[in-house]
Amino acid sequence: NYTLSIQDVIIADSGSGYTVAPQLTVTGDCVVQATMTAVVNSAGNISQVIVTDSGSGYTSTAIVTVSGGNGTGGQNVAVMGNNLVRSINTTIKYDRYQYVSTIVPWEANVSYDNGTQVRYDNRVWQADSGARAAV
Repeated sequence: NYTLSIQDVIIADSGSGYTVAPQLTVTGDCVVQATMTAVVNSAGNISQVIVTDSGSGYTSTAIVTVSGGNGTGGQNVAVMGNNLVRSINTTIKYDRYQYVSTIVPWEANVSYDNGTQVRYDNRVWQADSGARAAV
């Protein structure tokens, strides 16, 4: 298992009535707590959350609590992850291969059927009809 950090924040509910940016508190089991800042638009809603420190060592999803700012209803959800690059190294073992050859080794005083391929002197020959041993 790898530990996590906050990769992004989703605004689940932008709330209403905020006259100043609310305080965002991040809690969770981790090594370093994350920090973030809320941005409020002119309509009094949370329009953006800026992650200033993604934290580290989270073993579960962090909880983001919205407080202050004279408004209500703001809810944010932390998106957890880590920046570790994982790759898969695939090795294929092909050990069930069988090779069958129809080329036969030449033997003296043997008759071969027409078209039979015969190996002699590191070369392959084809038997010819009428020949006793084609080489």
